[in-house]
Amino acid sequence: MNERLKGILDRIRDFWAKYNKRQKSIIIATAVIVVLMIALVVWISTRPKWEVLVHCNNYNQVQEVQGILTEGGIAYNMGSDALTVSVQKKDLVNAKILVGSKDIQVEGYSLSDALSGSFTTTESDKAKKYRKYLEDKLSKDLTSFDNVKKASVTIKEADNNSVLLSKNEDTSVAVVITPSGSIDDIDGNSMAAFLKTVVGNSSTEKINIISTTGATIFSGDESSDSKGIGSVASQQKYTDAISATMKNAIKATLLKLPMYDDAQISLSLDINYNEVEEIVRRYEAQAGREEGLFSKSYESTSTGTTGAGGIPGTASNSDDTTYYIDNGDSTTSEVVVKEYQYLPDEIVTTTNKRPGEIIKSSSTISVVLHDNVVYTYEDVKAAGLLDDKSWEEFKASIPEYEAIEVPADVVSIVANGTGLDSSNVSILAYRVPFFVDKQEKANNTAFWIRIALIAAIVLLLAFMVIRSLRPVTVEETVPELSVEDMLQTTKDKVTITGNSVDDIDLQDKSDVRKAIEKFVDENPEAVALLLRNWLEDEW
Repeated sequence: MNERLKGILDRIRDFWAKYNKRQKSIIIATAVIVVLMIALVVWISTRPKWEVLVHCNNYNQVQEVQGILTEGGIAYNMGSDALTVSVQKKDLVNAKILVGSKDIQVEGYSLSDALSGSFTTTESDKAKKYRKYLEDKLSKDLTSFDNVKKASVTIKEADNNSVLLSKNEDTSVAVVITPSGSIDDIDGNSMAAFLKTVVGNSSTEKINIISTTGATIFSGDESSDSKGIGSVASQQKYTDAISATMKNAIKATLLKLPMYDDAQISLSLDINYNEVEEIVRRYEAQAGREEGLFSKSYESTSTGTTGAGGIPGTASNSDDTTYYIDNGDSTTSEVVVKEYQYLPDEIVTTTNKRPGEIIKSSSTISVVLHDNVVYTYEDVKAAGLLDDKSWEEFKASIPEYEAIEVPADVVSIVANGTGLDSSNVSILAYRVPFFVDKQEKANNTAFWIRIALIAAIVLLLAFMVIRSLRPVTVEETVPELSVEDMLQTTKDKVTITGNSVDDIDLQDKSDVRKAIEKFVDENPEAVALLLRNWLEDEW
């Protein structure tokens, strides 16, 4: 094994030794460039790709999303509008799960995705894509209903061969609701009517809505609430509806003011659900009369005469009498009785007070207003606020919340909009800062520089490879002569020509002579020693 390995190393050494220094330099440079190019391509291909996670509605939602992603350990990037949050493509699914669990709607299936397709896409495929788009959109829309935390919608066509939303038969729609509270507070009738309109059904017969606990919220063609206004659930539903209407109206009005960006409203309504029937009777005499008409009258007159008679004197009395009776005396009496029952004018007013009246004296409203102040790194730096401090120090110097005074006109707007007394209106306002860090702007110049760099590397690599494959010209070098060889050559020339040494100067300088002169100039002592030896040898 060692001998085999040694043989491989020897072959590699022999292969490397057959190249000269120039070829070796070219090979090494080419290898380095190839490695750098591969590293550059790997770096470009492995760069993180960012995908849009959510477009926030306001800065409070931005702060909430940032907190969720930070807690989940997911890196994020803010868009130039400070409302768009993006995450890396590899973390997109986990980020959607985290953010979606907090009732924040993330980017979903779009209509362009549903309708896009190639020449091979059939109408059936497009219908399925559109059904998927409609399911996602309805799921998102249903979450806007009160007390609905999450919704899942499934749409089934009338038959397998028909297109979606066929006009011949109604489409079946099944909805599973995750309630945020009691299911009694969910308006199933409104949901069913909304779904019927969207999918184009003629009725709500094929629409079914259930909760995740299995309770039925709406089944088939239910058109009325059997509970009535008197039930606790219906009363709460009515209260929530009135509260939502008033909140939306007040919030829309407040946000039109230039100094506020967000409003949180808490409304406590005292509603009278007692059904009262009120009857009012009013009696009035006729004009010019001191009394009204008779409903009954009674008159009675009685006349009578009384008297005493007998024999005058005492002859007819058996006993002694103590008084005398006058003969022929009489009395007359008359009794008149009149009874009247008056019937004056009568006005009867009956008022039925339906339940649901707001008791304004005991209802209250509380409002918290936010004035969002956005600090961008570029604006702060341009204003010179970062001359003596860093960006982080500047952010730390700004308070998280700063209370601001609420004008009396704002209180009047809320009081008049709700019909409540000003004493029942409470408003607080705060200035809330938001910071946008320095953004790395995308530059097309950098992209084209990378393309040009890659092209230059490829061309340089091709040039070096072609250059290394060219045949190498081997230059023959004249072997260096020793001093003895040069002297022997000179002696032979003198002997052959028969000329003296002085004649050498007259001849053209040969290469040998030039070499001798160079040797004499570089080694004068050696030349002197050679001459001494020649003289001693009588050469």
